[in-house]
Amino acid sequence: MFDWIYDLLGTLLSWFSSLFGGKYVFALLLYALLFKLVFLPFAIKQQKSQIAMAKFAPEMEQIQAKYRGKTDEASIQKQQQELIELQQREGFSPAIRISVETPTNRLVEPICGVFLSLY
Repeated sequence: MFDWIYDLLGTLLSWFSSLFGGKYVFALLLYALLFKLVFLPFAIKQQKSQIAMAKFAPEMEQIQAKYRGKTDEASIQKQQQELIELQQREGFSPAIRISVETPTNRLVEPICGVFLSLY
């Protein structure tokens, strides 16, 4: 399923090592730098999201504390409604953060392992 990605990333790493005369250490450093640059926009967006969330976290905690211990359906719905109103008022909608970096690292690890065993 991911064979084409393994091939692409392996070829890229091999090409980087050829730039440095077969020195895989430098190739891996360049490889890591490339991935950090590619994922920099995602990291910035995540940081901005965390900052925005921190701004109204005290208000969210107040709402949650107000309904703490109440397990009836009406209280749960009221709490959710107040949280949604707060998010709309602040102009922030927390989205489910999907990390792109972790799955990509999982794809890269086997390739790096093969190249490191050659070194």
